[in-house]
Amino acid sequence: MVAMVQLEEPEKVRDHPVFKELVCYRTLLERIRPLDRKMKYQVDKMLKVALSGGKGLDESLNYAPNPDELAAEDGQNDEEDGEDGGSGGKDGIYRAPRLAAVPYEEEERAQVKQAKKDERNRKRLQKSIILAELREEFSERPTEILASGTSVVDKEIAREEAEKKEFEESRFVRVVTSRKDKIRKRQREMESNRADNVGSIDNFAAVQDILSLDKSKHRIPTPREPKKVGGKTGGIFSHVDAPVS
Repeated sequence: MVAMVQLEEPEKVRDHPVFKELVCYRTLLERIRPLDRKMKYQVDKMLKVALSGGKGLDESLNYAPNPDELAAEDGQNDEEDGEDGGSGGKDGIYRAPRLAAVPYEEEERAQVKQAKKDERNRKRLQKSIILAELREEFSERPTEILASGTSVVDKEIAREEAEKKEFEESRFVRVVTSRKDKIRKRQREMESNRADNVGSIDNFAAVQDILSLDKSKHRIPTPREPKKVGGKTGGIFSHVDAPVS
């Protein structure tokens, strides 16, 4: 009221202490306003309980989370640590940690590994040229004669060429042969020509050549072998003479 009266003469009340207190109260109210919004629910709940004496209170509020219940007791933590880590409990007795039983799978792994190895050997044997020649020799089926040759490699090459031709004709596209496929095809043709030299099962010299050719593909070079510097190169460049250093 004094401030309102003195507002008629602002020059006299400019530095009055009442205005400083009003500014301080306003600042406090602005800072407390967010906290008041956060605590409004709890304050209303406590006022409702105080006015009603606990009657008519919503029972669903009793199931609200209680942060105090989240903290475990010290004794319970010690007991759990003792069971997991194998240390002694309250009584000081050592208790071994509980370990789950694990089956021994080393024998099963060895059996699976041996089964895979046998399967690879069986597939390799089925693709063997000598075995195919023996099957053709003693089988009662009619002999299959191809224009390119009669060996197993020739049949495999012819089958791949037929599949490639059918794919190109059905989709009207040209399949581009990569350099790696060309080299592989040339090697298989060389094997086919070597296999045609067998002639019959009695020609053991040619059979030995085929076996040596098959071994050379899986041979691992050793550091003792001298490295070839000059001479003719193998593969598709066998007709080119390399310079000798």
